[in-house]
Amino acid sequence: MFVDLIGLILTVLFINFNYWYILLLLTFAGVIFEFLLFTTLNMKIMKVSAGGIFSEIVLDNSVYNLNWIIPVIFIVLGVFFMDRKDIDIIKILDPSAKYNKPVPVLLIKYGLARILILILMNR
Repeated sequence: MFVDLIGLILTVLFINFNYWYILLLLTFAGVIFEFLLFTTLNMKIMKVSAGGIFSEIVLDNSVYNLNWIIPVIFIVLGVFFMDRKDIDIIKILDPSAKYNKPVPVLLIKYGLARILILILMNR
């Protein structure tokens, strides 16, 4: 397992640098859940790189595209636990905003940013 420090720093700066410790926990939780998912499905894991929204797990001869599952789960959990007072779009896009309950908003932002990176990298 490799840790991409530049990817972690860019993730913290892109999503929200006030809650950097929560973002680091979300990154490692996402990588661990994805690793456990691929291990459970008996896929051959070649390399694991934890780099925030730039994290990747390289599989050997995988016919399934399961990289989308963890970000979608993060978005669903964030919407489920989100307080409706934090739905201001400007406040969600601002990387320096303060929230009453930061974890649901950070889950949504992390999931959307991860999906955006997956789309841009064609994975």
